[in-house]
Order: sequence, then structure tokens, then C-alpha cells
Amino acid sequence: MRKFAMVMSANKSFLVIATVFVLFAQMAVGQEETVKSANNKVSLNGKEYYLHIVRKGETLSAISRAYDVAVDSIIADNPQLTYQIHPDQYIKIRVKKEEKMPENYSYHLVTKGDTPYNIAKRYGISIDELYKNNPGTELGIKIGDRLKIKSIVKEETAAAEEHQADTTFILHKVAKQETLFGIARQYQTTPAEIEKMNPEIVGRSIQVDEMLRVPIQKAVAEEVIEGDFDFHKVEKQETLYGIARSYGLKDKDLLKINPSLKKRGLQEGELIRIPKGAQKANQPQVVETQQPEPKEPVITEAERERIEAYEADNRKMHTVQNAQLDKSKTYKVAFFLPFYLNMNDTTGWGEHNGKIYARSKSFIEFYAGAMLALNELRKQGVSFDVKVIDTKGDSVYITNYMRTHDLSDYNMFIGPALNSELQVVGDYAWEHQINIVSPLSVKSSFIDHNPYAFQVCPTLDIQMKYMAEFLNQIDTKNFIVIHNGDSQEQDFISEFKRQLYASIKNDNFDQVRYNEYYYYTSGDILSSAFIKGKENIVIIPSTDRAFVTDVIGKLNGYSYEYNVTLFGQPRWERFESIDIDNFHNTNTHYLSNSYIDYKKPEIIDFVRNYRNIMNVEPDRMAFQGYDITLFFCSALNKFGHDFRRYIMYHTAPLLQTEFNFVPYSDQGGFQNTSIYILNYAKDYSVKKIATYPEK
Repeated sequence: MRKFAMVMSANKSFLVIATVFVLFAQMAVGQEETVKSANNKVSLNGKEYYLHIVRKGETLSAISRAYDVAVDSIIADNPQLTYQIHPDQYIKIRVKKEEKMPENYSYHLVTKGDTPYNIAKRYGISIDELYKNNPGTELGIKIGDRLKIKSIVKEETAAAEEHQADTTFILHKVAKQETLFGIARQYQTTPAEIEKMNPEIVGRSIQVDEMLRVPIQKAVAEEVIEGDFDFHKVEKQETLYGIARSYGLKDKDLLKINPSLKKRGLQEGELIRIPKGAQKANQPQVVETQQPEPKEPVITEAERERIEAYEADNRKMHTVQNAQLDKSKTYKVAFFLPFYLNMNDTTGWGEHNGKIYARSKSFIEFYAGAMLALNELRKQGVSFDVKVIDTKGDSVYITNYMRTHDLSDYNMFIGPALNSELQVVGDYAWEHQINIVSPLSVKSSFIDHNPYAFQVCPTLDIQMKYMAEFLNQIDTKNFIVIHNGDSQEQDFISEFKRQLYASIKNDNFDQVRYNEYYYYTSGDILSSAFIKGKENIVIIPSTDRAFVTDVIGKLNGYSYEYNVTLFGQPRWERFESIDIDNFHNTNTHYLSNSYIDYKKPEIIDFVRNYRNIMNVEPDRMAFQGYDITLFFCSALNKFGHDFRRYIMYHTAPLLQTEFNFVPYSDQGGFQNTSIYILNYAKDYSVKKIATYPEK
């Protein structure tokens, strides 16, 4: 039986795969430098070009974005080029001519968090159409890019005029996060009926502020007592009670001849029936006070939705509790991981001298853990068809790969790990309705509008929310934020400060002192930051090794004189330049979605198995690979391709992680909100001191 696409044996797959990757992989590239575009132009054969001189760290992908020219176009103009470029190399870049904007088109200015997927979704067009109108965007977009968008929204005034002449439908203005299914349900019709009246939306998503014609349900018309009626057009913020009162009627009179309103609210612009001859009063009428008539309790739409949601939850719980692994099915799973394998050749792995490129090591360990999880499922009779793709840490490479390989029949992607690659593969997964798991990213843009996406690492706002909740349990505190001016650190600081002040009770504001310090200001700025007798809570958002090592060294000195509690980043654990005693002396805390208790029997078994196969101790990434693979592959096998419907209730015997997946938005994917707070205590132990969300 075919187990893995990489041709593995059942029992020795892990070492074979790691060795095969290292011995036979091709080139990879590192992080990209910011590219400064050239101003000097030359004219060759009647065409204008920029002459760009490659600087160290620049990649072809980064250069193409800087000049807003597709990589394929650059290579076509420079036949000597390959994807491997080197410093001081000259490259011709064709000067783009300004295009006159065609009629019915507009520009979209790319801002932070934009992706080709959510831009296409926002404007109700396909990603292919976005790429077609903006050559080069398939290789990535950047903040400040201007994208050409074809207008598809029907003008509201034109729709209103059309409505005046035809009363067989009502107009609905699409609100943010509304779906076609939700609108159809709201009006007791079907998506197909709405598409029939709005042929322009067939084959695409509806767009915010778009005006849709919604048919008046036939069943409703049949319920209405025959007779002549006048019509009232619903204005903004009008209520059924107010409309009835303005005509000297009761709301039940209007419900009788507009029965669909019993199950939904009024919609602006809608035409509702009014008894023939009813005159709208110019002045408010005095209505005699009457004893309310006894009536049966009415279930509101909100209550009905809560009841339906409760019943749906019960059905899902029943499904989950009775779900078993299905030994008869084989699902297809692809791993996208950056192994940087050619770097291992250059460091001597090819001569078997034991050296492994640092970035490769982490992801080889992740994959080895994943294979142990698949092997565990195999022991239970479950198999998967697995494909492994080395992304090379290069978004240009993975873009070309997704263009030239058909993966549309896969059930799940695990990875990529890097944000630039995640955007490319995520768009492909959305287009083909493939489940995709992000193992490392904390950016919410990945799951914003992709219902098939899962984010394992809690987003920054969730981390800061729980961090602020934890810190506010301390009665008196002095917050000291130390940074080095990095823009990403400023995002962290802003979110932390927002969550902190949101969680502080009004009567506790006078007990809080908060200051931010730029570390490289002249003089010893920290000497005046600490207060004796108070808990001095130091937050350092940086992951810069040299900076963090320097600051913690100084904080260690202050810890002998002041009460210091340091909050940092999980990545610090890997900084060999920091003395572990400094973590304990400064009472270091950090947020993490993983905690390994080496006393647990299942951890002991995993370590023993990993050691026997890989001949090394497992790193945290190995545990991460095991947990993610076991959790999602068991869910895929138990519940099938649409396992996301049950993901909130699914459990698995994990080693270091807790998963608590919740929907990110009505149209988005799922985010994990489970996180630990870990502490390097002064007794030289590492403890899990809090778990969020609290149970």
C-alpha cells in the first residue's frame, strides 16, 4: 500500500527522509534585503531601462517588487540571469509606462494586511482576474502598490430606480461579512433564486455595499388575503411599530398582510403592504390605552438562531463523541517546509561531517515529529498519501511551483512556515477549497477571509489580551517597556498598551506606572526606572539576540536590588549567548503555546522513540510537528474533508500543546486561542503558571 509520496518504508521513514532531503536538495535563499530602486535610465533599441546594481542580500523577487515588474519580464530582458543572482551584478529593468485608467476601473492602494485573496474577495472578483489586470502580482504585493480593479457594483441610485418600476423584489444592501447564504436565509429564499435575479454575481463573491435584488417569496404571497394594497417604502431606522402607528394601525395588522416579517426584521428600501386607503397621519395620533390582548409567546429571530445553534452544537458533539478512525480511507496531505537544503551542502553535510544549516535543523525536526505522528496513526490502521515540498525559503520559487503543479485534489496542506510563502499557498488553498494549517504565523491576515485556514499560534492581540489579564492580577506595579526602535516592536507595544489599559479597573489606575524606554538613549536610563518595594515588570518585545543579551545582562544586576519580573519572547530560549541563570534571576516569564513536562509517560515514550530513530534529543519543533500532524490528520480521517465543522470539539492525545480553535469571523478560518504563561522561577525550575483561556 502506498504510504508516502516520498517512497518511505514504514519503520525507517524518518531518518531516510531527513537524509534524502539533505543529500539531494537544491538551492535556497535567505531573508531579503530592502531594495532601493535606481534612477538612472538608458535607452536600448528604442526601449528605456533602469540599470540596477545588485547589493548583498537582494533577491530577484525583492527587485521585481521594488520596480513593480514581473520576475519573468526581468529574466526575459536579461537572458544571462537565473534565479540565483550575486552582488555587483548589473540588471536591466524595463521602465513601465503610465497606463490610462480604462472606464469602469479604479485603483486599490495596498495597505498593511492586504493579500491578493482578501483584495479579490473585497471587490468580488477572482484572484485570476486580479493577476490578469495587474501583471506581476502573482509574485507578491507590497504596501503602497496600486492595483487596477474592475468595478462591478451596481450603483445604488440605479438600483433604486429599477425597484420603483418593479415590486416583485426588494433591494438589499450587502453589509460587511454578510454571505449569500445568510441573506437568502434572512429572506426565506435560496441563493439560487437570488442569483437568478442578479446574474452578475454568478461565479463570484458578493461585495460589501453591493445592491442585490431579493425575490418576494411566493409562499408569502399565497398567504396574503386577496385584495388591493398600497405600499410603504421602509426608510432608514424605521420600525414596524412606528410605521403602523403612523398609519393609525397596530403592528399585528401589518404582520397579517406581510407574514414574512414575523421571522425577520425590516430592511431599508423594502416595500411592505399597507391596507388600501390607509392614510399616513401628519401628526402623531393619540391612541387609546388598551389592555394587551393575551397572545402566544413569539420566538424572535435571535432566540430562534440561539436555539438552532444550541441544537447544532448538540448534534456536532454527538458526532464527535461517536467518531472513530476510518481505516478504509486514504487522504492526501502535503507538507510545505523550508529546509534550506543546498545550504547543508555548502556547510559540508555532503561530506558527512555532521554540520547542518541552523534553519534546516528546526524544520527537519518538525518533519521528523510529524512522521512519528503519522506512524502512530499507521499503527491504528490509518494511512495517508503524503507529499513533502521544500519551499526553499523563496516566495518566487513556491509561486512558480504552485503554477506548474496540480495539487487541487489534496485534502490538507500543513505549512508553509514563512509568511511570504503562506500567502501564495494560502491563496491556492482558498481557490481549491483545501484545508491549510499555519504552524508558526501569528498574523491574522492569513485566516481573515479563508474559511479553510487554521492558525495554530495565537495572534498578537490574543497574546497581549491574556498577558494584560495576567499582569493585572498584581496589586501594585511599575511597567517598564524597553525597546530598540524597531517598527515591529512598536506594533507589539501598541497592542500591549491597548489591552493593558482596557483590562485595568478604574479604581486601580492610580496604582499603575507605565513608561517606555528607548535603550540606546545616552546615559543610564534604567537607573531611574525601578522602584523599591514595588513589582517592577519589564517587557522586552525584541527578538534581536545581541540587544536582548545586553539588556538582560543589565537587568540581572538590578535584580539583586529590586523586585524584577521580566516578560520576554519564547525565541530567547534558543539564544546561547544568554546565561540561563539570568532568566531565573530576573524571574523571566513568556507566552507560549507549548509546554513540555518531561515527567509525563507519553513524553518519555516520545523522547525514547525519537532518540532511537534520529540519534539526537527532540527539540521543541519536533513536539510541535507531532502535535499538529496528529491533531489535524486524525480530524481529517474521522470527519472527512470538511472536518473544520467539528474542529471546535475535536480532541487528540497531544504532547505539549492545547488547541482551542474558534472561528475568526463569519467568512474567515479558525484561530487557536490556547496559550500558556511559563516562568523561569528563582528556584531554578521552569513552571507553567497559567493557562488561557481559563477553564
